[in-house]
Amino acid sequence: MDVHDKDAPFQWTSFKNALLIVFVVYDTLHIVSMARTKDVDGKSIFNVPMIVAIAEMYKLILSAFAMHREGKSVIADINWKRSYVFAVPGMLYAVNNNLLFRCLRELPPAIFMIIGNVKVVWTAILFWALLGRKLIFKEWTGVAMMLVGVCITQYPSLAPAGSSDAGAEVDTVPGEAYSKVGIFLSLLYTLISASASVYNEKLLKSDKGSMHAANVQLYLFGMIINGCGALSQDADLTLGMDKPLTWFVCFNMANIGLFIAAIMKYHDNLTKIGAGAVVNVVVFVISVTVVGDQQMSATFVAGATLCLYGVAVYQMEQAGK
Repeated sequence: MDVHDKDAPFQWTSFKNALLIVFVVYDTLHIVSMARTKDVDGKSIFNVPMIVAIAEMYKLILSAFAMHREGKSVIADINWKRSYVFAVPGMLYAVNNNLLFRCLRELPPAIFMIIGNVKVVWTAILFWALLGRKLIFKEWTGVAMMLVGVCITQYPSLAPAGSSDAGAEVDTVPGEAYSKVGIFLSLLYTLISASASVYNEKLLKSDKGSMHAANVQLYLFGMIINGCGALSQDADLTLGMDKPLTWFVCFNMANIGLFIAAIMKYHDNLTKIGAGAVVNVVVFVISVTVVGDQQMSATFVAGATLCLYGVAVYQMEQAGK
């Protein structure tokens, strides 16, 4: 883009705004579509590790192509003797990518998305405990609001719309709103996701090489780990590959990471969190009005609002540093 063009600032702003809009639409489709990938028995319509491995291979190819565009070689310009350090985040992301499907089998997308905000809590704690980043009172206040907000959304008076067949697999324990297994797995998902992100950030900041070179190594481990997981199962590797939804979800999973990388490049982390908050709201509206697996509830709205406000408080303080 020519910076001397009088229309350049407007075009650049329009591009960045369009990027955010596309991300919100794409991430919403990503979560909603993944929640529909179960059959009448609650099982996945495809071999999850195999589909995740294909998504990792797709990202690997794109990252290798990006290195080529930079004039670098995958063979000569990567220190393969040191690539083992990417095995840890590769394993964590592999576990989480598979766990995500299980979470969305157990819980409606709206509930999963709100619980997913706990990732910010784990990230704050890990930064404080492992990297020595001190948090001020307002940041801890934001963390506390997120936790309280998530707890409010799980108040027993909140129940899925209709019967248990309409959405989540609900425990038959009186007073329980949603599957305890689903809530536990979603919290575990946020912890693993935060751990992988913190570890990967530390790894990338300590490595002065190309970001694409780092991604090649990360995605390679992800492809190998998921591929081994798929081969170790006594299951049909081609299960569901004749269904358009399978490939839609596969490439959604791969491309969503590219959208996040673009937002981090052209915006900042605060904008990414804000866009994620918008996705929370859009997924909830779709769950209520279109899918029908969630009903409007004062407790959910109050808890979600408090949780998202806590995210905003925490991120605003982070942005000011």
